[in-house]
Amino acid sequence: MIRTLSLAVGSFFALSTAAFSAQTVYDCQASNIEAHLGWISDRIIVFVDEGQKSAHVIDQYINYVHEEPIPASYQELKNGKFRIKWKVSGIPVRGEASGSATWSATVSPKTGKLQIRANVSGFDNRPSGHGTCKISREK
Repeated sequence: MIRTLSLAVGSFFALSTAAFSAQTVYDCQASNIEAHLGWISDRIIVFVDEGQKSAHVIDQYINYVHEEPIPASYQELKNGKFRIKWKVSGIPVRGEASGSATWSATVSPKTGKLQIRANVSGFDNRPSGHGTCKISREK
């Protein structure tokens, strides 16, 4: 999974060079607070274009369904953090069934900390997790 995710990220960089003047990449390692619930990827990569106030994200669910990063809503918060939100539909859940989920993640560029929560359609649980992000700038 990590190798496939890395290939998707490499392809995204190659395709997005002209689209993004400068972006910050947050390569995050996350852990699920309630591991038995799933839905929080071990690795989440967020691409932020500060100039455009936009973001793209990829994790194992996005990679499985779309095979490349997808746009995420981007919101700057007062305390220097930012929040991103994204939705993925068509995720296999049981047998031939598929489902959808939305994620909301808050990243602190100052500390490199990540907080994430998932809302899975049709389920009562609200998986959440936390982690750390390595930050780099791509030009």
